[in-house]
Amino acid sequence: MIENQHRVAWGIILSSVFFLGYLALRFEGTGDDGDSVLHYLYARWAYVHPEHHFQHWAKPVYILFTAPVAQFGFFAIKIMNVLFFGASQFFAFAVAKKLDIRNAWLVPLFMVLAPMECYLTPSGLTEPMWAFWFILSIYFAVNERFTLATILLSFLPFVRSEGLIIFCIYAPYLAFKKQYTQIPLLAIGHLFYMFAGAKYYDGNFLWVFNKLGYATLDSSYGEGNWFTFINQLRFFMGSAMRFFLFLGIALGLFRLIQYWRGKGIFRKEELWLVYGCSAAYFLGHSAFWALGIFNSFGLARVLLGIMPTFAIIVTLGFNLIWEKIHVKNVLMAWVFFAVAIGWITQNSYKYFKPSYLALTAPQIAAQKAINAFGESLKGKTIYSDVTSFAYFLGTDYFDGNQHRHTSNLFDTSPIPSNAIIFWDDWYSPTEQKVSLETLQKDARFEQINVFSHKNEPQDLERKIYVFKVKVVSQ
Repeated sequence: MIENQHRVAWGIILSSVFFLGYLALRFEGTGDDGDSVLHYLYARWAYVHPEHHFQHWAKPVYILFTAPVAQFGFFAIKIMNVLFFGASQFFAFAVAKKLDIRNAWLVPLFMVLAPMECYLTPSGLTEPMWAFWFILSIYFAVNERFTLATILLSFLPFVRSEGLIIFCIYAPYLAFKKQYTQIPLLAIGHLFYMFAGAKYYDGNFLWVFNKLGYATLDSSYGEGNWFTFINQLRFFMGSAMRFFLFLGIALGLFRLIQYWRGKGIFRKEELWLVYGCSAAYFLGHSAFWALGIFNSFGLARVLLGIMPTFAIIVTLGFNLIWEKIHVKNVLMAWVFFAVAIGWITQNSYKYFKPSYLALTAPQIAAQKAINAFGESLKGKTIYSDVTSFAYFLGTDYFDGNQHRHTSNLFDTSPIPSNAIIFWDDWYSPTEQKVSLETLQKDARFEQINVFSHKNEPQDLERKIYVFKVKVVSQ
């Protein structure tokens, strides 16, 4: 379709980076008000608390690369993730070119047209880095630089734990490629962190396994159904792009059947690394949520991790129609191209709302509370489960003298008399299992205010209740 694909691809990638960079600068949102902010705080305070480099939830490799960036504030983290996204676009395009996929320049275009990419990439989330690390490893693998690819992949579980899913596909791929000596290299990442982090776990070298919080069959978030992620695809990439994704998947299944029958060719790189990794990742998350295991919450945002390979499959689905039309009529092929891209763009915009880039309702309610107390909050111990309190105040979220959770009100630790308690209507009851009624009935505390906000008229109003510790006469 286009002769100089590299030039077009670079144009799309640079435009995407500038566009997402503008969104990061123009809007003060943090992607979400939970994990995004908490990952930033882990990185921001990693030099004060070096154990963060060896904490599974914080993601050790993520902390290693983002800790210096986080010292410049949350905006710097958002720009870093935008750059990770641009790099993912480039290597996804490069993989598609290496696999001789026609119209490979569409891959970075489809990536940026996914609405969830636009409002979650400018954030502190770990998915953009995981997507980059993943597709970079795949790039080296398809170029038969197996040692480098395998060593990189060995650290992928320390960017996000889903890297372990990729191991289940990549190891058989190496076997089919007769690269048996490369398989043991997948242990390098674990071996490195076993020794590097042991001193923070009293010499427990197996901390990389027995301190993995996701290794549980009793999820605290409940369970869903097997079709949750299929249904959420439309919010992730739009219904139009989902259509071409399904078409690309159908094409892959047909080619696989033909390959089994000895009637066609299916390159191992495309079969295992594009289709295989995408399927394992998607079906894995679907199973975790449906079965209520590994602390899955059924969040569509985890799909950001495999958007590079998804975009390749979308391109294959697009090509399936385009090539059939192009053979018969070049003009009609261009008409199809214009209509299809217009449909995808319009449909993606349907699922994109500028409000997604703004601060969330709990964050604005938190700001109202902070503004109401002003300078009087300095020096006080804050009990809150909304991580944005520490973000807005610039306090050390991990210093128990500055910040504690509402659940700490009910453990054995003494409660400072100057403590301020901010109970919210989501994180406090869900994450910390502390109900509003529990606080209101506790004679030690007195409710002094409530702050609320909702971003859209149709949204639920989010509330933060404020309590103080009663001063008891001696």
